Amino acid sequence: MFRNISGGLIAKGAERTGFTMAGSNGKILPAKAVIDGGTVVVTSEKIIKPETVRWGWAHEAVVNLLNQAGLPAVSFRSDAR
Repeated sequence: MFRNISGGLIAKGAERTGFTMAGSNGKILPAKAVIDGGTVVVTSEKIIKPETVRWGWAHEAVVNLLNQAGLPAVSFRSDAR
């Protein structure tokens, strides 16, 4: 969930990019994301029980998640590995 999003979240382009997730084995895989108000729902068909989510974490990540004012979201990870 994001706060201070200045009117909501948007993504430039058809897909939300830069999201990854991992299960209990720690293997990080690309993930799909859907914007739902101030929340981004992240899923992967290859990960049944997700444990971590990251966005914009890789050096070569192509990211396109912005607030309505056009400011990009800050990279994050949900784990401390």
